[in-house]
Amino acid sequence: MKQDLLKTLSAAFGPPGGEGAVVTALRRAIRPYVDDIWSDALGNLIARRGRRERTGLKIMVMVQLDEVGLIVTHVDRRGLISFSRLGDLTAACLPGSRVEFEGGILGIVTSSGEEDTSARLTMDKLLIDVGAHSLKDCPVKIGQMGVLEGAAVSVGDSLCGKAVATRAGAAVLAETLRLLGSTPHELHFAFVSQTCRGDRGASVAAYAVEPELGLAVCCVAANHHRKPGESRPTLGSGPVLLLQDAETVADATVVHALERSGKKAVIPLAPYIASQQTSHARAIQTARTGAAVGMLGIPSCNLYSASERVDSQDLLAAAKLLRTFLSGSLPRQ
Repeated sequence: MKQDLLKTLSAAFGPPGGEGAVVTALRRAIRPYVDDIWSDALGNLIARRGRRERTGLKIMVMVQLDEVGLIVTHVDRRGLISFSRLGDLTAACLPGSRVEFEGGILGIVTSSGEEDTSARLTMDKLLIDVGAHSLKDCPVKIGQMGVLEGAAVSVGDSLCGKAVATRAGAAVLAETLRLLGSTPHELHFAFVSQTCRGDRGASVAAYAVEPELGLAVCCVAANHHRKPGESRPTLGSGPVLLLQDAETVADATVVHALERSGKKAVIPLAPYIASQQTSHARAIQTARTGAAVGMLGIPSCNLYSASERVDSQDLLAAAKLLRTFLSGSLPRQ
């Protein structure tokens, strides 16, 4: 699977609620492969492929659009910026990180005191320096959002950079659409906004589509290399079948259908329980009168950092698995 689209998606500025650039890039990439495409009031991008046949289902496949970010809460008289996080940013990992604000303004995260160690660091002890010398000449204002800055680079078969893992699912769905042939189902591919602030975009998208079956495709924390006795996924080992996340247990019929698709596509699909992570499955499962849900995980390293990492072969395997799953007949609930 080519890395070009994921590099483009990684580079796009897209904090929670400000995913417009990501939507533009994705719309351009998938438009030739869908029958209809639209955005809603929350910034979700939803694409439809096919119409449900007599034996088919209305299916929703959902992935994340936004990335972890921050919002400016104060600018002091020296032009230094205080901020609050948007998503799972960790204070200990931020000092020295580069930040990009709307309009391409760059800054560096620094600690407010040299005595602070990583063990004691909290968000209120961090500042962002954009090179200003006073409040008056600071180009960043209260309420302005920013994201981590880190251009995606190829490392062998893997790709490493900011928002690489969080937007890997979007690249997988784009590839799935490119590979997909005929299907008896009505498919809705949802690229949802404001994930880092909860299920706002996911809930709205699922409510609008009202699917009978849903799949959440998400990144899961993985090891760079296989460790003896370690149950966590490994980069390059292929997608994983999530049986449970912190909020949802996958429907048994969907799990079995994914397992059959994996065997048919000759793609290993290891079962995994991600009890400390969440996906969009709950939003789909509880929309309106409810839907059967499954979850597919993409092994990812360095989550919510400027150096998120995924393996291209895992993404391609996930796309091929989804093509097989969405092309065949599926059991009704």
